[in-house]
Amino acid sequence: MFEAVIFDMDGVIIDSEPIHMKSDLMLLKEFGIEAEDGVLNRYVGIADMEMWEDLRERFNIGVSVDDIMVKSIINKKRLFTSIELQPVKGIRELLHELKGKKLGIGLASSSPVEIIQLILQRLEIREYFDVIVSGQQVERSKPDPEIFIKAAGLLGKRPENCIVVED
Repeated sequence: MFEAVIFDMDGVIIDSEPIHMKSDLMLLKEFGIEAEDGVLNRYVGIADMEMWEDLRERFNIGVSVDDIMVKSIINKKRLFTSIELQPVKGIRELLHELKGKKLGIGLASSSPVEIIQLILQRLEIREYFDVIVSGQQVERSKPDPEIFIKAAGLLGKRPENCIVVED
């Protein structure tokens, strides 16, 4: 029997990948790089820090990854604040039902924690999650299971007693 459910955010709670890509393409443009949407497809699900380390090297961006991350978070906050956000259909009802069953509920997302918090707040669903783990809090990005194992541990559950909902 399972004791907890751990959700991914992007593509599961909200269809946010197009918003992330738009923001990342805008940031590349700020660095003088005109890139097609497809150039970022290989980074879907990868932590932003890891993505920007690779893009910095690939496009010879003359700014530190830490500085890029600051700009990235500012851009994403601005974008996620300026548009209407809608959760994936049925997610609110599912979270409400799981909470009613007294199951642990976690969120494990590659997104930066500031963006996770902003999205959950804007969707008015933050209160459903007992724990939140960001890609910034683990060594290895998805598809490595480290982020889910960490979420299970913070929930006080063994990983084999958790269900992960991922796209």
